[in-house]
Amino acid sequence: MGKIGRNDLCPCGSGKKYKKCCLKKENDIIYRKNILNKLFKNFDILYAKLKTKNYECLEKANIPNYVGANFRDAMDLIVTSNALSLLSSFFVFFNLLREDADKLSIVEKLHTYSYHSITNALNIRNIIECIAILNMDDAGDILDVQKDLFVEQYKLIEYYSYMNENQKNELSNREYEDFVDQEDLLRRYESGKRKFLEVIKSESKLKKLFRTRIPFLCDEKQNYNTLIQKYCPKKYLNYYIALSHIVHPSYYGNFKSDEEYNEICLEIIMDLFDRYDNVKVGTEFTYSLERYVIYNNDVSIKYQRLVDNQIEILFELASKFEEIFGKNNYVELFIYEIINVMNDINIDYLLGYTESIKIKFKAIAEMFACFNKVYFDELKSKTEHYYFKMLNAHTQMKINDRFNFNTNESDNQFVFDMYKKEFPNSKLKAEVFYETFKKQLGFLIDQNGNVPNLVKLTNEFFEEVFQNDTMLVSDTLTRKEIKVSNYFKMCYKESNNMSHGNGYLFFANSGAWNDCDQIIRFFDNVLYLILQKIEVIFRLYSIPLNDEEKEINIREFSDNKIIADSMKNALDKMKELLFSKDKILQSPKMNKNF
Repeated sequence: MGKIGRNDLCPCGSGKKYKKCCLKKENDIIYRKNILNKLFKNFDILYAKLKTKNYECLEKANIPNYVGANFRDAMDLIVTSNALSLLSSFFVFFNLLREDADKLSIVEKLHTYSYHSITNALNIRNIIECIAILNMDDAGDILDVQKDLFVEQYKLIEYYSYMNENQKNELSNREYEDFVDQEDLLRRYESGKRKFLEVIKSESKLKKLFRTRIPFLCDEKQNYNTLIQKYCPKKYLNYYIALSHIVHPSYYGNFKSDEEYNEICLEIIMDLFDRYDNVKVGTEFTYSLERYVIYNNDVSIKYQRLVDNQIEILFELASKFEEIFGKNNYVELFIYEIINVMNDINIDYLLGYTESIKIKFKAIAEMFACFNKVYFDELKSKTEHYYFKMLNAHTQMKINDRFNFNTNESDNQFVFDMYKKEFPNSKLKAEVFYETFKKQLGFLIDQNGNVPNLVKLTNEFFEEVFQNDTMLVSDTLTRKEIKVSNYFKMCYKESNNMSHGNGYLFFANSGAWNDCDQIIRFFDNVLYLILQKIEVIFRLYSIPLNDEEKEINIREFSDNKIIADSMKNALDKMKELLFSKDKILQSPKMNKNF
């Protein structure tokens, strides 16, 4: 076929002239790609600037006894650590815009959604919290005495994390005694406490302050919402509320708007451009060069291939659930979120962003614990899909509250009716139910109107999964055998402390950078265990009790067997991958600041 003339009919069959049809589209694509390529170069430079600043802050944080501790350095360390993780995932998504999407494999397409994961949403939320505090400082509203307390607050944060507050001046959480030097913890606590009491003069107020995430401001009524509203652009508070909904357990369906999430991400990246514009790039790599160096060695290639194989297996499972039970069923949505998170922490792992993996452990553990509770408690439920329906309604309620939508009274009545059907003996009145339902885990409200605490639910999940399992850990002096559940409870506490923009990351112990291998093992093994439990359930429900039951529900038993067989096949494949992956996790790692 010869060259198409501008006035020829367009070969696409539209009936229009080529110049008014596909020629224009081709020019638009070329223009779009040119713009995207320029943006990519700018993002690449931003990445190198963030890495330079992150390295400088980390060097200061590593000075013994934090004698180099500085308020701005501590906040910049949190911003840049979260931003590097966010940008790393964003680059993968951004590359899709520069490529022909039709040429990408399913796994490559799934990689691009990693930056939409709940864990990357946590990165953005942390950045917004830090921006609010930095803007507050820029406005001159943080006093020098508050900055002095900022350097002291980690001593009390750690003490309150590892002690029973009911026993004064005594560490009674013996499950953590193998992890922390308790005498040193108490000594530092007393030192930090004296400094705080010199300012606030009240021990009762001190405890209230440390129930907030920002105690150094000495105002127990202060929270991130109020700071963001006062010191950030108007839309940041709406962003923050949306991100907080995303990172906590929810229905993983249409809760996240791709368009809004992209807007939030780009807005924050533009803020980072302005904030770190004056940083002089040293020897740090751009993302493009760093990815080329790290991803092209034999170990990284093998590791990436193993993760890709895991993702293929999970995608096939999600597709099978969609085929049998329809689109947007709970297991399918959960598996897709698992794929997103797996991709995200895999990028962190290969690039050496180990502290970011530790930050994200909070969201990961809560996601697994909540799914385990919601999905497997269905077996105890009298109402079909009760907990999933309650979770879905709870998520919709949060959306309505955020946008000030009036909740339909009939919707409220429907939820309450579901609850009464599940718990017919409950004496809870409708108005009390609605107020309780609004709590973080309101969808798990029981017959007496009680709602579980998220931290307690997650810690109980660790105990259920690991029971009496033990593991060997090393410290500077010895190797100790400890309970696996206690180890992950401690990781969860630390992650809770690190997953907010309160400066704690600057003072976090070395475990913040050394626990990522165990967290990835946790992710893989707990996922495997949950898939096993699902397989057992479907296997049990694929076997009719008698011929009459089989004749009535023959389609249902057949579908359950298909799922059970698919799960068994997936588990067999996954087991081999986990063994191979674990060998790589045992190999020496390259620090991110190479």
